[in-house]
Amino acid sequence: MIVGNSECVWMYRLENNQIVLKDHPKEISHVNRIDSDGDILAVLTGNGTIYKLKVNENQKFEIIASDQVSPKPTNFNYSDGNIYCTYINRGRLLSFFDPYLQQNFNRLALWRGGWEIFKDYPLFGVGDIGIEKYYVHYKRPYDKEIHGHLHNNYFHFLATLGLFGLSAIMYMFIMIIIKISRIYKSTKGKPFIASYSLGALAAFVNILIAGLSELNFWDQEIATLIYFTVGLNVALFIRYKEETNES
Repeated sequence: MIVGNSECVWMYRLENNQIVLKDHPKEISHVNRIDSDGDILAVLTGNGTIYKLKVNENQKFEIIASDQVSPKPTNFNYSDGNIYCTYINRGRLLSFFDPYLQQNFNRLALWRGGWEIFKDYPLFGVGDIGIEKYYVHYKRPYDKEIHGHLHNNYFHFLATLGLFGLSAIMYMFIMIIIKISRIYKSTKGKPFIASYSLGALAAFVNILIAGLSELNFWDQEIATLIYFTVGLNVALFIRYKEETNES
């Protein structure tokens, strides 16, 4: 029996109905994961070193090979003589584009359902309400998640408000971007107000991009911050023009 913990790898054998410690190589410490393939044992340690071990005829560990991997893997698998390393950061980045990841699969199903609702109610949608009672009739039998919204601003606008509603909201979004951009151009180089305008523009565009995977514009806290940020930008610009005219 082979056991690994944060300190070392331990090998035990059952002899005369007693568990006897046979070996624990001191070269290997801070063990993260152990995997095996046949008679060969692979050990990943905390500093990113991977050891290949085998048990010799003296019932001792024999280190066949070792190598320090950079960047340090968070997990690995040993199969058919090959070691496959995985990295959490890379996995999270690639997971954005994995349609079979559970979160992505659920969102794609919601967006599909929203599109089907829109096709039946194209002009004005089903109304600005929770759409769960509609979604249950449009989802596929194996789509289990049921929400009152579609985790996407634009699919949700289409399903609830139709083309007219989406057009009106998109017009408002575009006009906000144009207004803030004009304020920034008019005040470029001026203390505070130019920086605030640029920050407000970046924040608003970020909200629109984030809305591709969340219904953030219908969130009261976020909507309040959006209106406050844009309104304050306009108010600062009006005050700036008044002070400029007075001088």
